[in-house]
Amino acid sequence: MYARELYKCGDEEDFLRAADYFSIHYEAHADAESACILAHAARIQNSVDDFFSICLKDMCSSSCSEICYEIGQYYRERQNPQEASLWFYNAAFETQPVLDIEISGKKHCFDWRNVTARWQKMTSVIHALPGIFSRASEYEQQAQAWELPEEL
Repeated sequence: MYARELYKCGDEEDFLRAADYFSIHYEAHADAESACILAHAARIQNSVDDFFSICLKDMCSSSCSEICYEIGQYYRERQNPQEASLWFYNAAFETQPVLDIEISGKKHCFDWRNVTARWQKMTSVIHALPGIFSRASEYEQQAQAWELPEEL
């Protein structure tokens, strides 16, 4: 429960304070929830080695939406919209959330829309990937219509 609340509502300071606890827990149990917290903490600390170490280990098991979302955020922050959009897509359609159900709903769609908006400013990318923009409005509509399911 703590991991879920932290992931949904925690700020950067909260994640950094919790990292030691989740690191000890992850070493003992290697669960997806701890991996999500540690990946987020590593990303906000710009600890690239730790970030990819956790994400890649999670990918070897059954990965979750939050890890894909964190990878998408990583690439978005590094101005790589092509990679970011792939990982936001994976967060929404190829994996399931373990902590935050909105990762596969509104959050990915809005981040995906922001990434494609950046692409529209890059002429060479527009010509290289003409079909990607037709999906942007579809994903935005999905985000607007998304509602929390009655049963999880």
